[in-house]
Parts: sequence; structure tokens; C-alpha cells
Amino acid sequence: MWVKESNYQLKLANQIFLFVNIFMSIAWILSCFILFYFQSSFLLELNFPLICFAIGFPMETLRLYLGYSGNIKNNVLDIAGFLILTTFIELPIHIYLLISLQDMLHRIGFIIQCAQLILLPFEIVLNFIILRYSLHERNLQFQMMYSNDIKMQ
Repeated sequence: MWVKESNYQLKLANQIFLFVNIFMSIAWILSCFILFYFQSSFLLELNFPLICFAIGFPMETLRLYLGYSGNIKNNVLDIAGFLILTTFIELPIHIYLLISLQDMLHRIGFIIQCAQLILLPFEIVLNFIILRYSLHERNLQFQMMYSNDIKMQ
């Protein structure tokens, strides 16, 4: 019983993080568009940050979709996809963009980038714990189903 109650509490916390992250992602995308628009004269120098943003923008939307669907549907594959995208794609992109564009970012862009970097590790840890609980729950369901099949034979 404790597993289900704590799992719901973790999922609620994850839903709150995802809700906040949607608004932070929109602000991040807008601040990057504004940065690249105003720094268009330096666009030849910004080719790698521009490529990182071009990769990060669709991955961010896919990551948030997987996070929501994995959290709501209790789908282990979506949660795992969310974790992989967060850990190996989004976190390095945000770290690189913060370091490489630090002198070009305005204060609001810097604050948004730092807020994204603060949210991402919390999401990684929280979703890892949710993934462990979900796998444990699926394992119990499989064992109960398997034990029922053995009893019927």
C-alpha cells in the first residue's frame, strides 16, 4: 500500500515540475529566438550554438510530451525516454548554451537558462525514482499474473 501512495505523491510532484517546465521551455525558446535575432550580425560565429538550439528545440518538445504521457499513463517506456532525453541531450545542451553564450545573453535569458539548469537535475532524480516504483509495480503485476497461471494449471 505504501508503494502506491508514495508513487502518486511522486507523480503529482513530477506533474508540477512538468507544468512549470512548459512555461520555462517557452520562455527559453523565446529568449533564444530573441538572442539569435538581435545577434544576427554575429550569426556566423554562433553556428554551433545555433545547431545546439536547433537540436534542443524539437527535443525539448518531445521530452515534455514523453514526460507527460509517461507520468499520466504510467508508461515505463515514456518515462525512460524522458530520462534519456533529459540526461543525455537537454542537460548538455543547456550547460553548453549557458557557458558559450554567457557574454551574449541578456539578464533575463541568463536567468531563464539558469532556471532550466536547476529544474533538469530535479526532474532526472524524480523521474528515476518514479521509474523504479513503476518497474517494481509492473514486476508485482507480472508475478501475480504468473502465479495465477501456475495455480490454474
